[in-house]
Parts: sequence; structure tokens; C-alpha cells
Amino acid sequence: MGSCWFYFKSFGTQSPCPAGDFDVSKDYTMFGLNKLIKKTTPEPKMSKLLLDVAGDFIAMGEDIAAKQELLNCAVSAWNIACLPINEQKPAIKKYIKAYKKLNPTFTKKDFKDEEENINLLIKQKIELYPDVNKQIANAIIQELNGQHHITVASIRKK
Repeated sequence: MGSCWFYFKSFGTQSPCPAGDFDVSKDYTMFGLNKLIKKTTPEPKMSKLLLDVAGDFIAMGEDIAAKQELLNCAVSAWNIACLPINEQKPAIKKYIKAYKKLNPTFTKKDFKDEEENINLLIKQKIELYPDVNKQIANAIIQELNGQHHITVASIRKK
């Protein structure tokens, strides 16, 4: 899935859940017309929040492809962390089951490491941003002008 606040292992893997920021809020007026709402206080960008939670984890990737795989894992963890607490364990099990299908040559230790990574990222997201419940629809990492840039597409839960 540098220096890191906890140990992660899963390099060059595929994660089952795929993250730009865009967030368009629409208000349906009594006339049925859509209108863009301008917020007086800008919300922090989802890419920044995701990097706060998983930046060290993503930075462990040795190349852009490895970083994308770690980003995919971080997105999955973020989305699971947004679920009600009673839905998180089943979602982790479902994630690991899909992860095993995508990585059939991996060992039991690899799968255990991936589950540990997911749990640590979920814990980190909940500690840092317990009230942010936007789901991440997609995240990509690109190299722009010699630097890595993460673009996140998010969905506000109702």
C-alpha cells in the first residue's frame, strides 16, 4: 500500500476501492431552479484532509503507481471511517475479501498487513476529522511540474 507514524506494508498492490477537489452544492429554489451556493467560509479541500490522514502512508510508495495504490487504500479507509460504527467491521471484511481476489499471490501476512493498514487509517481519520462525513468517489495522484499532486472527488452524504 519515509518516515511514518506507524508501520505499513503493501507495496505494489491493488486495492478494491479507488480520489481534484470538486464539490458543487445546489439549492433548489421554490421555483425549481438550481442555484450555486457561495459559502462564506470555505471548507477545507478534501485532498488536504486526506493527506492529513494518510500523507505519510502514501509517501511510502516508491513511484507514482505505488503511490496510487496506497492512495486507493487510503480512500477505502476514509470511506469506511465515514460509515456508522456498526457497519465498519463488515465493510473492512468486505474490503479484505475483495483485496484477496485482486491479489491472489499474496500471503496471509500480506493480507494481515493490509487489514492493519486499513484499521490504522480509519482510526487516524476518526481522530482527526470525526465530523467530516463526505465520501470520496475517486482520487488520483499525478506528477505536475516535478511535484506530486492529489486530486479528490468527493460526495456529500445526506
